[in-house]
Amino acid sequence: MNEKFAHIQLENVTKLERLYLLKEFYNLKLGYELLKYNIELAKQNKQVGMWLFVWKENHQAFNFYKKMGFEIIGDYNFKISETHSNPNHQMLLRF
Repeated sequence: MNEKFAHIQLENVTKLERLYLLKEFYNLKLGYELLKYNIELAKQNKQVGMWLFVWKENHQAFNFYKKMGFEIIGDYNFKISETHSNPNHQMLLRF
């Protein structure tokens, strides 16, 4: 896979490292509330956007971030081992 890890051209951009929910908490809008809280926290700290990686096979997460306004800006292979990596989208939300 051709890796196109995008260099973020903006200053003051937050990277969202992880956002996970246990399955028993799905469909309660908690992911939305957690992301909304982190976006507001980033804005309060004078950030102009947020970026993240999402595994391309995690369709639920990808669709969630897309619905929240994130756009694909690149691709990234997350190395698991010497012989295996997971393809990720790099996504950006501008505030």
